[in-house]
Amino acid sequence: MVRHTPVLDRSIYPQVMAGTQDLYRFDNGYGASVVDNPWTFREGLELAVIKWDGANFELVYDTPVTNDVINGLTKDQVDDLLDDIEKLEKPNDSDKG
Repeated sequence: MVRHTPVLDRSIYPQVMAGTQDLYRFDNGYGASVVDNPWTFREGLELAVIKWDGANFELVYDTPVTNDVINGLTKDQVDDLLDDIEKLEKPNDSDKG
């Protein structure tokens, strides 16, 4: 069962990697980039926590969910991590560099 729907689903580097990237956005200002391609570090999906700023986003490495990109995930594991990201407290605007 899919519990989350990406705000953007796009092909990445179709001529080289033939992969996809799903971007998720939550009301707390956080989201996730989920990549599925043959060149991820390990077999499975790759998830990074992101922080949205308008239409742009950046990867963040300082959340309780993870401090790095997570590789080798199943779809169920991704859904569980998306639940965790959705529950994060909204980031402070003072956190911007």
